[in-house]
Amino acid sequence: MTYRKKLLAVLVSLVMAMSLCVPAFAAPEDETTTTARTTTTRLTTSADTSDEAIARATAEGEDTEEEEDRSVDEIITSYNNHNGRVLSVANAGYPRLYPEDSLTGLRYCVENGIDIVAVSVQKTKDGGLVLLEDETMSRMLVDRTDGNSAKGKVKDYTLEELQNNFYLRDGHGGENRKTTKETVPGLHDALELTRNSVMLYIRNGFQYAETINDVAKGLNACDVVILGGAASADDIRNFVKQTGTPICHITANFVDGTTEGAPRNYVKDTLDAGADAVRLVTEKDYSSIFKSATMKHFTDAGRAMADATTFATSGEHVDRIEGWQELVEAGYSIIETDYPKELSAYIKDIESYRTELSSLITQAQTLNTDDYSKETAKSLKKALEKAEEVSSRGAISLREIDETRYDLQESIDALEMGQEVDAAHMPVWKIVLIIVIILLAIAAIAVIALRLFNKHKTSYRKQKKIRRKYKAMSEKNLEEAETELTDDITPISQDTASLNVYETFSGDGSRTERRTPPASRPAPTPAPKPAQKPAPKPAPVEEPVSAESITEDFEKMLEELKNIRGDD
Repeated sequence: MTYRKKLLAVLVSLVMAMSLCVPAFAAPEDETTTTARTTTTRLTTSADTSDEAIARATAEGEDTEEEEDRSVDEIITSYNNHNGRVLSVANAGYPRLYPEDSLTGLRYCVENGIDIVAVSVQKTKDGGLVLLEDETMSRMLVDRTDGNSAKGKVKDYTLEELQNNFYLRDGHGGENRKTTKETVPGLHDALELTRNSVMLYIRNGFQYAETINDVAKGLNACDVVILGGAASADDIRNFVKQTGTPICHITANFVDGTTEGAPRNYVKDTLDAGADAVRLVTEKDYSSIFKSATMKHFTDAGRAMADATTFATSGEHVDRIEGWQELVEAGYSIIETDYPKELSAYIKDIESYRTELSSLITQAQTLNTDDYSKETAKSLKKALEKAEEVSSRGAISLREIDETRYDLQESIDALEMGQEVDAAHMPVWKIVLIIVIILLAIAAIAVIALRLFNKHKTSYRKQKKIRRKYKAMSEKNLEEAETELTDDITPISQDTASLNVYETFSGDGSRTERRTPPASRPAPTPAPKPAQKPAPKPAPVEEPVSAESITEDFEKMLEELKNIRGDD
């Protein structure tokens, strides 16, 4: 057993030694290769795709002025394309600096590259429309004469009376906000200001759809106006049928827990009826409006719109880069925010990264992968396919596009040093040959070891058998010697020997011991006890038994036995 354990330990050690040798043969590396790998530089990418890094990149351009004049046509084209880029929506203009729904807030959005401005309208006594969120005037309007909050409702005043008698409060209004010198703007004035630069999304526009459509038609601005708040597919279908063309864009509005039906069915029905986008609102982050069953309906038609201004409308998504990215990755391509300038800068970064990714894709497509190793060429092909798919998606987060760009650049860099790596490493067929030789050597050693073990085992068994045999013989000889020493054996006379032979071969003729019944057997004659006094005479010594005499007696007995059997 000890020999077997030693042999097994030797084999295990040999196998481990051989396996350690394989990496050394398969991947020889010198200082040149190591240096080439560690000093490889990347042209444009950075592995840091964290939210903090993206925020820093966005902040760098936050204070810069818009360097190029954008045409509203690009925004309209993107809006009409279900696979268009992400669009930013400014909530009520820019109430962080200006009164909500004011002309100054609209002008700020125009000057800072915002795509869409979200406003609300109310109908005046004379049938006009003004930009104001509430039907009542107390929150946003102040009476010019006494400085107190305005009383009454918008519908109680004409457009002229509202503009001549009231001022707007700053920001989102309220009694604690200061009074400005701005007046409530009419819809006509707002469209005159924005129609060549941004789109105007009127949240409750479907409530006054015919009036708004007439105003927009008069300014040739139907393509920049979005009527929000459509409740059902039937309402949309009827309005489209009655209005004809030109007609403003339409956005349906689904509120989780309030609107009847499942969101996936609502989206499909309203898009089929003529809506361009669907605004989906929820306060739950696990709502079905974020599920693929709902979002898949936007693959071939329409846009998904999210309101990130509050947790109650965005499904607990924060109104900053982190939340925007999550919404975009969920499938939303139009995002309403209280930080339109920051969101626009974020979108601008996405498009900048998209341009760089397109350049990398072109570079990768022109490379001849046959000049490089198969492994790196395969990696490049996979990264290129992913990059082409990501680049073709309009709504993409900065995180996704940056990670894709980084992976593609890494694959290109790996190709550039692929020749050095292949030159420093053995070909695959050599590695396989070495492994096969090592395995054959291990197998040969194992066979030889097993043969030696079997030979040793056979020899050991023979020796053990011989030892047992001689041990038995030794014990038998010892017993015979002890018997001769302890027993009083008298010489056997010729007659006694003949009698013993006769008894042995008598009976049925077989060589079996003749058994005489106990009653017929003569009782053994007790050995005579030596007399104490006088000393006994020595017994007469019988003639020694010779081999010739025994043979003669034996032949005689055989003859007698034959005669006896013949008589029987």
